Order: sequence, then C-alpha cells, then structure tokens
Amino acid sequence: MAEGNKEVRLSFSTLKGLSYWAGFLGMWLIIAGIFAFIGGIIALGGGMGGIGPFLSGLISGGLTVFMGSKLRQAKKSIEEYMFSDNSIMLENGLDSMRVFFKVQGILIIIALVFAVVAIIAALSGVMMGFGHYY
Repeated sequence: MAEGNKEVRLSFSTLKGLSYWAGFLGMWLIIAGIFAFIGGIIALGGGMGGIGPFLSGLISGGLTVFMGSKLRQAKKSIEEYMFSDNSIMLENGLDSMRVFFKVQGILIIIALVFAVVAIIAALSGVMMGFGHYY
C-alpha cells in the first residue's frame, strides 16, 4: 500500500462516540490501576505474602494506569480534532489507540502462553502421578 496523504471523512457522531467510550474506559482503567496499587501496598504492609503480592499490584497497576492514560490521551486528541479539523490531532489520537491495542494484544499473548504452560504442567503432573499408588 502506497504511503500518501489520503483524505478520510469521518462523521461527527462516530468521532464523538469513539471519544466518549475511549474516555470512559480510560477513566475506569486508571481507577482499577490505582486500586491495584493500593492492594499491593496493603499486601506488603499487612504481611500478606511479602514482596510477591506487592510487585504483582505494582506491575498490574502500572500497566492498567498506562493503558487507561493512553485511552484518555486518545479521547483528548480526538476531541481536539473534532473542533479544530487539525488532522495531526486525529493521528495522535489514533496512535494512542494503536499503542493501547498493541499492549493489550501482547498481554493476551503472554496470558495464553502462561495458560498453555500451566495446562502442560498440570497434565504432566497427572501423567506422572498415574501408577504410583502406594
């Protein structure tokens, strides 16, 4: 596909809906990330498992806040485009959404790899357990 400046027309209602839902989901992701941070801090301070739950809360909270902020950036850029017709703002908004979806896809791939490894480990444990009844 050739690179070039192609003019694309989008309806105001499509952009408004995209902006609204990106902002809504982004805000809830930020709130969930903050709760994950708080949960990690409580786990560390409450003596509930040591550093593991703290790091889990820190990493998951950080990723969730990052993902939410990308959607909030997309909302802001799309709204600026809607009222200024500056195509750079639309590109910035769509790029923020691209990063959101790319990170989300990577996280899903990682989760699938962990699931497959867990299934293999469970099945190999079951297989090794057969015939060892003492």
